[in-house]
Amino acid sequence: MDSQEVTQLLDTRPADRRSRARYLPLVLDGLRITLFLLVIINVSRIHQSVKMIGAMRPGLLVVLVAGVFAVLNPRKANRRDLFKTTEAKLILALFIVACLSAVAGISLGNSVKFIIERYSKVVIASFLLLAGIRHARDLYTLMWAYVIGSGTLAYMAIFMFKVTKRFGSNVARLQELYTFDSNDIGVVLMVGIPIALLLARHTSGIRKWFCFLVVAAIGVAMARSGSRGTLVGLVGTGGVLLMALKTVPLWKRVTFVGVIGIALVAAAPPGYWEQMQTILGLKEDYNWTSKDGRRQLLFRGLGYMAHYPLTGLGIDNFGRAECLSTLSEKVLTHVRGTGLKCSAPHNTYLQVGAETGLSGLTIWLMLIFGGIKRLRVMRRRLPKAWRAGDAEQRFMYDATLYLPIALVGFAITTVFVTFAWLDIAYIAIAYQAGLTIAVRKRLAQDLATQSVPVARAPAPAPIGVALPAT
Repeated sequence: MDSQEVTQLLDTRPADRRSRARYLPLVLDGLRITLFLLVIINVSRIHQSVKMIGAMRPGLLVVLVAGVFAVLNPRKANRRDLFKTTEAKLILALFIVACLSAVAGISLGNSVKFIIERYSKVVIASFLLLAGIRHARDLYTLMWAYVIGSGTLAYMAIFMFKVTKRFGSNVARLQELYTFDSNDIGVVLMVGIPIALLLARHTSGIRKWFCFLVVAAIGVAMARSGSRGTLVGLVGTGGVLLMALKTVPLWKRVTFVGVIGIALVAAAPPGYWEQMQTILGLKEDYNWTSKDGRRQLLFRGLGYMAHYPLTGLGIDNFGRAECLSTLSEKVLTHVRGTGLKCSAPHNTYLQVGAETGLSGLTIWLMLIFGGIKRLRVMRRRLPKAWRAGDAEQRFMYDATLYLPIALVGFAITTVFVTFAWLDIAYIAIAYQAGLTIAVRKRLAQDLATQSVPVARAPAPAPIGVALPAT
């Protein structure tokens, strides 16, 4: 092997090829494009703006197409590592617990119908998304889908959904939305803020400005939602952004939070700040005094958990218990001839605990809060050189910082809404599991590259001694 061949060998090493690019490229093959569309649909629900398209159930159709792609193109899918992450195992465990809760709950038929028609699709989609993440470039690509979906949802909240006052209220807020209501979009968009900021840090030009535009649009959409829970989540997430992004200059962190705050203040509809001030006077709020308010819902939900501590009422049976089961004090004291509301729990943790018992609640906490901890541990164990490494190393190093913030935003805002069996949490968790897989593979590749001895050109032979043939 002569010196020219040695040079060619060194030039084709994977680490060298990766280091040439400043930013990661998008991976847009058949499977990734299908999963890209799936994330956009689940985040924005844009298909429901056209009744004909919505009736075709494009979400289910895209899941089927993605499954076909994964089966027919095994090299394009990461099936080998599908169940090698803690997150994937916990999602599967939660699904099993949900199925067991259906059998032991108060309405087998209602739970089974919900699992077949809705929850199974959510779980399958999360595993397909995870199967589509083989390395950091795939993760980077599919995160763009969440940002585009968030931007689309924010656009609809600004230009399509109407801001009106409810009867008897002086507060104007978003009305007549599709699947998500004015409180729900706060959860979806809160997760989108850290992801958009992460991608803005790892791109340039028009893509970077698009990310900043999405963040500003999210601030406007949150104001128009009129949601108090969203404001609480925004304050909490903004505080974490300011404190946690230590690798980002302080003025940039303040700018990030300031852009959202200015957009929110500028777009606040009539009565918004009066509505937000009621957060400080909870005892005068209907959520404290009404039998269908969050306070009474919490007490009744804890009662359901006490009656079914292991398996719960059964998935999707909380509302059924509220208006049909004698477990509910509201049902027992109901006066005939008056209305009876089948209330949702309006708290994701209460929803999981009441419907799947302590076992389901434990798994959920391990997914969300355990996920935050696992990402922090991962960041501490990564080589510090990755912070200034190639595009792939820098992206994964930063992702261990921004993804926990997305989970923090989700954890705060879901205190006020019912979100356990919807797609958003499972998309974020799939991103986390995909990051784990990508980090493991890159560490193994770096280790292999360092351990393989580099071929050297043979030293000149003494005069009169012939070199052996190579």
